[in-house]
Amino acid sequence: MLYMLPKSMVSVDLHLEPVKPTITGFARIETSPISPQLDDGLSAPLADPLWLIGRQWQFNELRGEDAGTPIGVDFDVHASPIDRFAPGPGATLAQAVALEEGGAPVEVRVEAEPALAAHARLDGEAGLNLLRRARARGLVGLAATLRGPAFALDLPQPEDPHSDLLGQQWHLLLAGRSISAAKVASVLAPARGADGHLAALPAALAVPAGEAGDALVVLDAWLQWLDALVHEGTADNASWRKDRFEYAFSLYARGRSRDVALRADEYTDGRVDWHSFVAESEGAANPAPPPAPVVKVRDALPVPVRYPGMPADRYWEFEDARVNFAGVESSPASVVRMVMTEFGLAYGNDWFLLPVDVPVGALYDVSGFKVRDNFGVEAAVRASDNAGLPVPVGAPAGALWRMFELATRGAVAPEVKDTLCVPDTLSGTLEGAPLEELLLVRDEMANLAWGIERRVQGSSGEPLDRKLEADHLAFRQRLPEAPDDPLLVYRLATHVPAHWIPLVPKGDGGALRFTVKLQRGGMARFYSVEPALMADPAYAEFIALLRLQDAFIEETAVENGVQMFVLHPRGRLLKVDPGAQGAALATDSLAVAEEEVPRAGVTVRRSFQYARTSDGRAYLWIGRSKTAGTGEANSGLSFDTLRKRSAIN
Repeated sequence: MLYMLPKSMVSVDLHLEPVKPTITGFARIETSPISPQLDDGLSAPLADPLWLIGRQWQFNELRGEDAGTPIGVDFDVHASPIDRFAPGPGATLAQAVALEEGGAPVEVRVEAEPALAAHARLDGEAGLNLLRRARARGLVGLAATLRGPAFALDLPQPEDPHSDLLGQQWHLLLAGRSISAAKVASVLAPARGADGHLAALPAALAVPAGEAGDALVVLDAWLQWLDALVHEGTADNASWRKDRFEYAFSLYARGRSRDVALRADEYTDGRVDWHSFVAESEGAANPAPPPAPVVKVRDALPVPVRYPGMPADRYWEFEDARVNFAGVESSPASVVRMVMTEFGLAYGNDWFLLPVDVPVGALYDVSGFKVRDNFGVEAAVRASDNAGLPVPVGAPAGALWRMFELATRGAVAPEVKDTLCVPDTLSGTLEGAPLEELLLVRDEMANLAWGIERRVQGSSGEPLDRKLEADHLAFRQRLPEAPDDPLLVYRLATHVPAHWIPLVPKGDGGALRFTVKLQRGGMARFYSVEPALMADPAYAEFIALLRLQDAFIEETAVENGVQMFVLHPRGRLLKVDPGAQGAALATDSLAVAEEEVPRAGVTVRRSFQYARTSDGRAYLWIGRSKTAGTGEANSGLSFDTLRKRSAIN
């Protein structure tokens, strides 16, 4: 520990002499140090009051600031409600829909997509719940109607049971034993009233007349249970930007004089907050008078701000050992770290906190902020950007301290000046295991980008490991050998795993503007279907498996005994139409913005999300997120190669 005396406490020798090299030490604040240890000096025995006074003087504890302590605060809080929502980039006020009170939070409203239609196991389990309710009530006719072909569960046996083990197990368990909850809900939807309850039985649901009353009660209770189980989104979520793997949406608030659009054009991390938005003005001027204060705070008592490791206010006080400011590692180049450390040490006790509870879903601003201290002095406190402080050279006006203030675009600054955005969002979300996981990488050696499907949904909706499936789709074809055959064989292209989907650079633009899109393609494989090779049972089984996988494999006609199979993505993230199959795969080509695949790569996931709101409501939905990837990759793709005949695939 280093103790230094101020210059006023040491004598100054005016005789200048050359400075000689010395070993840096420390000054001892002791009259007669008799040992090299500092224990005696740090213990500060009470028999040495002069030492104590000297230490207090060094820490400026004897200097009074003549400043009062705040003991009362008065202010008003005004609210501009956020009451409309519009999905997609560049949305307009005319496309916005009203946000009902007590509706789904912003994250759920933006991310949710169809869950039952995309997850056959969940669809079948929800259908089993309805069958149990009907049988428990003794509604034999209703159960028989539900077990009809119109509500049958679509859970076929997977084409490759060895790759999709969970799909095979759930097929054996649920197929023919359950019904589709999504089909039943779609039939009942037109018969629901404005309050969400089932008003009558639809004609498409044939129920015996004697069971009509009880069936209505059971079906209505089941619908309410299904609504609480999972939040269903639209089939084509307009908020999802397929070419950028991110969400875009807008919220609208009623500002002071006109409507304010809150744009969120790059929402990727599953957490919406004030920093997610850029404010724009939209719509005509609002002639309505400013809203009345929603909260009036009078004679509130602020408390000092505390944080772990905060320096003690006085010298003789134990400090929190969890944070050691003396151990902060910094350098002359770490300006921000040095500034923050100095701020915490020198001005940490100059801040006060006064919590105010306000409803979510509004823009809030404060007016009439007055503070009274213990001397009875009342002062009006203004926002920091207009408090009369000098503006640094080159900085725009009002750019001193603008924490929690919205970014603006256009002439909207007066509408959102000194406002705090509190959207109706979730404070925490639980994320399940990925249903689908896509890794976007660059491959500089092949001059391509790749979409590597790590996981996709199988036939039951449960995740399927695509690497395991790709191994089953890679048949090592050995060509027949003859004594006069060459040892080396020419190949046009090397083998790439089936779950690696190419993203080919493609120019798109005029002469003055050239932009690059990454066009999603497919990997072509050529296999001989000559009778001599098809006589091999393993090879014939492999070719049959390729022809069955029409969900992601495009099959062409046989030419000269050779058939081409083009491998396309199996998941939803790399498809424009998630339901494209067979020949439609050739035209379903997604164009990805080139800047969305950086050198670090990108990981995109689809997974179940679960969260509770502040009032206890629970939400379960399927959402997507985008995070950083794992760097570049090497597919090993090369063209015009010579390989040994024994190593040919």
